[in-house]
Amino acid sequence: MGFPKGRRRLVMAAAALLATVAVAVIVHRVLAPAEVSTVARGEYPAAARPAAGVVGRLPPHR
Repeated sequence: MGFPKGRRRLVMAAAALLATVAVAVIVHRVLAPAEVSTVARGEYPAAARPAAGVVGRLPPHR
């Protein structure tokens, strides 16, 4: 029952090849450089500098 031994190896080789191709396509899509349609023209905005000090208080312990 099932596949003969030679055909089983062929099916396993085809499945392994298909899985390898699928992984390669996914890796290429995820890790490929992103396409940039416009180039950045300005500098980064200045970092926000919040005032130093207490920003909250805990309720008193009872």
